Amino acid sequence: MNNIKKILASVLLSSLLLSGTGYASTGSCTPKPYPISNSFSRTLQKVTGLNFVVKNIAQSVMKREILKTVSGDVNVKLDLYSVGDANAGKFKGLKISGKNLTVQDIHVSSLEAKTLCDFIHINYKKNPVVPLSDIFVGFKSYITENDINETLNAPIYQAMFSGLKFNNILDLSILNPKVNIENNQINLSGNITFSGMPGIFSIPLNLGIQLMPDNGKIRLSSLEILSKSFIDLNFMNGYVKTFKPVIFDFKSISKNGEIYNIKSLNIKDNGINIEGTYFLPTKKSAKAKV
Repeated sequence: MNNIKKILASVLLSSLLLSGTGYASTGSCTPKPYPISNSFSRTLQKVTGLNFVVKNIAQSVMKREILKTVSGDVNVKLDLYSVGDANAGKFKGLKISGKNLTVQDIHVSSLEAKTLCDFIHINYKKNPVVPLSDIFVGFKSYITENDINETLNAPIYQAMFSGLKFNNILDLSILNPKVNIENNQINLSGNITFSGMPGIFSIPLNLGIQLMPDNGKIRLSSLEILSKSFIDLNFMNGYVKTFKPVIFDFKSISKNGEIYNIKSLNIKDNGINIEGTYFLPTKKSAKAKV
């Protein structure tokens, strides 16, 4: 379930980058009538009790696939039409919930994701699971200050703060970045060092940042230097206000027509609540929209 991995990744990246609503996106459901068994057949199969058995088997397979890439407490619930439909990989809905999740060093305290349509078609018997219909998912998550800092401690994310360029002239890095959530806002602190300068010569830095969504990109819209230093770093403010540099593009984690949308973000206490959607079209659907 590589798509679950991508949802987790987009949730965390959004929590680090967004300070408002996300960029506009769309998703769609398979049009009715759905290719499922008739109502008489579905009623008969419910009476026999086979639904319960098949449902548990399918849920176990899905959970096992997710735990191959995600660690933590994960639960999977499938809503069935009938045994025959389930055997064919056709379901009414899917809900995934998790707590204390980690995927590729990304930490998320809690996540709930559920399909927003009344029909999904997947081949859950394949490894990995293969979607056979468009998948439109809504998700809610909660990420704590501790989650973010644990993630930032990983080498792959430490590298995000190295080689930052301003106007293609200044090359700097932020060492030991740390996020602090206080008074319902995010502050980033660390030590700044410039290209060619030995690491022992670093300047303490504390930033207040604001960002803006821009058609699938996240731009740095303003930057406030909160720390005092013997070097005037306010030139960075003017550069950011003028050029609004792109610091993340969701296309970098999107493949095969995937669309991410962050609908709301609420910073409160020492955590971040995020709601959004994820849309994965089938190859056939993606080609039709080109």
